[in-house]
Amino acid sequence: MKDGIKILIVEDCNVMQSVIKKTLSLIGLPFSRIDSATNGLLGLQMIEKQSYDIIIVDLNMPVMDGMEMINNLKKYPHAVDTSVIVVSADGQQWKKELFKVQDVGFMHKPFKPEELRSKILEVTSTTKNS
Repeated sequence: MKDGIKILIVEDCNVMQSVIKKTLSLIGLPFSRIDSATNGLLGLQMIEKQSYDIIIVDLNMPVMDGMEMINNLKKYPHAVDTSVIVVSADGQQWKKELFKVQDVGFMHKPFKPEELRSKILEVTSTTKNS
């Protein structure tokens, strides 16, 4: 990540994509790339072509939801060490526990910029690329 953090936002709501991008621009971290996809399948197609340091993913999306996308990430060797942050209004406790087991960060919508910054620093500090 010496050249900046590369992020993929996988979110079906264009407004929420814009909110996340705007929030990323406000939190003072060095981003070199911020891409977006509107569902998990498109996100995986982007991951085939480009490596990312962090994937910010919604759970409830058409075509392929966030859980299925996360479960499919292990098929991509270059994505094994990619940090994942789920950003969702669905904060059921069993899902939060599953994310902990899978080493996936979780943030509840809506969130504050400092929460996103803190979560990004938390997940990037646990990767071997940091």
